[in-house]
Amino acid sequence: MNTPPEIVLCTPDISVEHLDELLRGERAVIAGGYARDKFHGKAPRDIDYWIEYRTLDRDKTGYPDNVHQIVNQLIAADIDFEGHNMYGSEDDRGILAVYKIPGADLIFVENLDHVTRDFDFNLNQYYIEPGVGPIYVGEGDPADGLVQLQFDERCNTRLAKMTTLWEQFYGKHETRTYAEL
Repeated sequence: MNTPPEIVLCTPDISVEHLDELLRGERAVIAGGYARDKFHGKAPRDIDYWIEYRTLDRDKTGYPDNVHQIVNQLIAADIDFEGHNMYGSEDDRGILAVYKIPGADLIFVENLDHVTRDFDFNLNQYYIEPGVGPIYVGEGDPADGLVQLQFDERCNTRLAKMTTLWEQFYGKHETRTYAEL
């Protein structure tokens, strides 16, 4: 009898548990590739943690918003980081800032409710809330085919990679656009 090979999950540089502790009290989810890979039993490469932006009472907290508060927590914990996309995005999520830390991206958005809806492919429409998931939240069943949802340059260049991932999970290939659904 053939037994399937054991799946060994890699450990990103920073753990989900450590991030959950860092982000305690924040409205935050893990969404995208990490959640998708965990759903399918594949070793995740890194974590995209989506955090809803909120202003704070500077007099009470010493910070104008949760971005500054969390960045100061990173500094206090001696976690290296690099800031990106500090000017926002053009989709409904309203990306305000992305901080890259070892093994994870902390992505601050104005609207957490639209995070997975605006992903590039249906294969990325998974999320994990602390203690729940992973859950697929896209339309239809991803096993029915890879669906490209966005058509900018970045998404178009990712089509081959996403096709390969889809075939690893489902063993066949059919790519459709959102308009064809």
